[in-house]
Amino acid sequence: MGAMFWVSLLNALWLIATNCEEATVRPNIIFMFGDDIGFNELGYHDCTETATPFIDDLATKESLILFHNYVNKVCGPSRASLLTGRYPSHLGLQNLVFNPQYPVSLTRQVSLLSNEFKHAGYSTHIIGKWHLGMQSWEYTPRYRGFDTFSGFYGGWQTYFSHEQHILGPNGVDVNYYDLRVDEEECTDAVEDGVYGVWWERDQALKLLATLKEEQQKHYKPFFLYLAWQASHTPNEAPQEYVDMYGSTEQAVHPFRVFSQAQTTTLDIAIKDVVLYLKQNDLWQNTLLVFSSDNGGEINRGDNYPLRGYKNQSWEGGIRTPAFVTGGYLNDERRGEVLTNTIVHITDWYPTLLEAAGVDAAHIKSKKLHNTQDEDVRFETNGVGKIHLDGKSVWRAIQFDETNEEISVDSREILLDLNDEYCEFSSCGALRSGHWKFLRGASIGTVKLAVSGEEYKNGDQWQRVFATCSQREDRLTQNVLGCEELVSSNAVGCHLEETGCLFDLSLDPCEYNNLAEAYPEVVQQMVATLDNYQRKATPALITDDNQLPFETIDPHRACDSQFWCPFQEYHDVDFENVLTDSYQRLYPEEMEEYVPVMINVGKQESVPFGMLLVVLVVLFVLGICMVVYVNLTNSASGDGTFYSKLMAKYNYHSTSINLRNETQPLLA
Repeated sequence: MGAMFWVSLLNALWLIATNCEEATVRPNIIFMFGDDIGFNELGYHDCTETATPFIDDLATKESLILFHNYVNKVCGPSRASLLTGRYPSHLGLQNLVFNPQYPVSLTRQVSLLSNEFKHAGYSTHIIGKWHLGMQSWEYTPRYRGFDTFSGFYGGWQTYFSHEQHILGPNGVDVNYYDLRVDEEECTDAVEDGVYGVWWERDQALKLLATLKEEQQKHYKPFFLYLAWQASHTPNEAPQEYVDMYGSTEQAVHPFRVFSQAQTTTLDIAIKDVVLYLKQNDLWQNTLLVFSSDNGGEINRGDNYPLRGYKNQSWEGGIRTPAFVTGGYLNDERRGEVLTNTIVHITDWYPTLLEAAGVDAAHIKSKKLHNTQDEDVRFETNGVGKIHLDGKSVWRAIQFDETNEEISVDSREILLDLNDEYCEFSSCGALRSGHWKFLRGASIGTVKLAVSGEEYKNGDQWQRVFATCSQREDRLTQNVLGCEELVSSNAVGCHLEETGCLFDLSLDPCEYNNLAEAYPEVVQQMVATLDNYQRKATPALITDDNQLPFETIDPHRACDSQFWCPFQEYHDVDFENVLTDSYQRLYPEEMEEYVPVMINVGKQESVPFGMLLVVLVVLFVLGICMVVYVNLTNSASGDGTFYSKLMAKYNYHSTSINLRNETQPLLA
């Protein structure tokens, strides 16, 4: 080999070595959940009076808008799917939502996104709404992979006094506070009556200032889950923002006024967080995702032109606004709309890990309360790996590369599964390519926010809040171009055994039921839904599984005026139900020993120069690995150097996305 070859080789190796540190800097990840933000709630669809000027500008100019973004129909299951990458029916959460009286929390038998990031060397933080159970300390955020927590455990709270009430003895509401920093009761915010969205914003800014200082000393990426309170009930907001939308006494829909006011405060809070990131050199290496957790509530939110509301599996309950932004997003993706890919809430688990260059290791929560011992309860329970339901959509987001697993033309996703009040072999909602099927009494009904009465066959396309629905050109002006012509068999079709079948490519607003025209498609969809039902765990949160108030009363449980855990971890029994189900669905498999066959026949000789090149490259890569370990200061902050090094090596292993050639049920 000539001298020029060796000079070129040395130059290349020098470039590799000097760029090792730069290549190992991983992005900060921020995931924001808006609460009950409907499809038409934000201004960038140009069809609402709700003022969200900053979000509109951010979404349309600096973000990739996710056009087909799906979540679960209600908040707790969406939050569970986000952190686990799994459908609610694989977690026992397909019926109701978490509340103190139900002795159920998000299981510790599955891995969490927070555990994965922490294991990979990230600092992990949550601000805002938890709503994943709190019956024992082991089910609260700092025992589920989060380093810090600032927020509330329950599904909702008052915005100024920070209370959650439930029905107590003798049918009287009982109120207790629900606001903490880590495990400490946040009495100052309660006493001062700080508006909840402002408190969450201030906690986020305080945290970011701390993280900035830490990164300046020694770079360590962070994962921040920011679960905003707005715009959930109750109907409270700062008066100046309420006044922007008129008098609540004279309004036809007074609840709507409060929702709009809350959404505008959310816009301001997000603005303050984003500007801080930009002004403090954190934006460029940050990936930020925004999504709503479910559709808007009837008479409060705006899902126009979609059909239905929160707690329904019509598109209005499960298709929500979402976008991806931050300096880490490729420049050419800004100002674009992702239309060729379906994104589901379960996808963020594998997607955010891939964005960070982290391989999913299925890390479970091990931390226990008041002990240094690790949780070994499920280590020998006969359950194997509980697979993720979500698919990574990172390459679609960052590089506009889609595939059949995630394409809008071919993807299959389970949108809902609920056997409560189900009169058929299965009840739920399913999308396969452009087809959507749903059936079941609990799938398409909703209770009126005002009276509580069942709302089955009324106006399921609430148009009154949308400004473009009032214009003569509304058919071309609504963002989906839906024609407002309802077929006679589309309103109550979910109550029939044949269900409702819609072609979403032509009818995204679910006006025209095609079940009679395509019986073979219905048959296949039913078979697929039945299969999901067979693979579902039992529903854990049921009306007949409620504890008496005396058991959960904070005065008895922790001598406090704040909601608090009321059980010891070893007394939690819902996990046993899941274990029995998981043993059947995900049995532990024995690893087979496969002997390595070594060919000792004649081998081609390897040139010495080539062998030397390989050895030098391996040596330099070893140096890079050590640099990386020192840069990130270990994956978890504990353990031997060897275990840390192996954790880093797993991070650097090549992740090859093999195309799954298995076709979905329907094209």
